[in-house]
Parts: sequence; C-alpha cells; structure tokens
Amino acid sequence: MRRLMFTAAVLLFAGFFAFAGRAAEKEEALPAFLEGSYDVIGRYPDGGKTYCGIMTLERKGDRLSMTRVVGGRTSTGSAAIVTITADAIAVLQADFVAGGQRLRATYTIGSDADNYARLTGKVYTVERKTRVPGLEALFMRHPTE
Repeated sequence: MRRLMFTAAVLLFAGFFAFAGRAAEKEEALPAFLEGSYDVIGRYPDGGKTYCGIMTLERKGDRLSMTRVVGGRTSTGSAAIVTITADAIAVLQADFVAGGQRLRATYTIGSDADNYARLTGKVYTVERKTRVPGLEALFMRHPTE
C-alpha cells in the first residue's frame, strides 16, 4: 500500500512539472506567434467612425511594440500578453493613441485555418468612461503581401 501511494505521488509530481514546463514554453511561443503585420478593421469607441489599416507587432523582450497606420496616420503603442478571468485566459492588451485619444484594446487570440494569428477585441478610451466599446478584428497578412 505504501509503495502504491509513493508511486502515485511521484507520478503526480512528475505530471505537475511536465505541465509547468509546457506552460512556460507556451508563454514564450505566444509572442513569436503574434509577431507580424495585420490588416485592421475596426470602429472607434462610443459609436465612432469605422476604419481600416495595417498594424505591425514586433517583439521587444517580454512586450510587443505596435505600429499602426490608419487613415494615412502612423501611431505607435505597446502590447503585452496578460491573463484574464479565473481560468487565466491569455489575451493581448494594447495601449495606443488614435484620433487624438488614448485607447486600450483587449484582444482574444485565435488563428485561422492556415495557423496565422487572428485577433479580435474591444477598444476602450483610457481617460474617460467608455459608454460603448469599439471593436477591432486583426488578420495576419501573409508573407507575400
């Protein structure tokens, strides 16, 4: 009986450490998966205008730098992978300036059938309460574009 309990404990700890190792690998792989250029389609918060453009994410340590070109105007920002909810779901949270407003977007991370990143999220104003969040969808541009 002791031998059985000891074996069960060893297997439990081995499984825990194997899972922890895979979780660390996943955290490191996610920024690489997200890095690249995206087509952006969106609507500004509080019933604002719709827009389209291009956004580029580039790794800078544990953060991602962001360059956006929307309506011929270039802006920069930063993004980081954070976890939300009790289930610790990884999302991309980005801060940037657009249309003279400081904005924060929270994107869910997905992929398309070709395993290119696809991000969808809500956009909020930072300096005042957002009545109606804006929306954005980001589609990874294929390397040939």
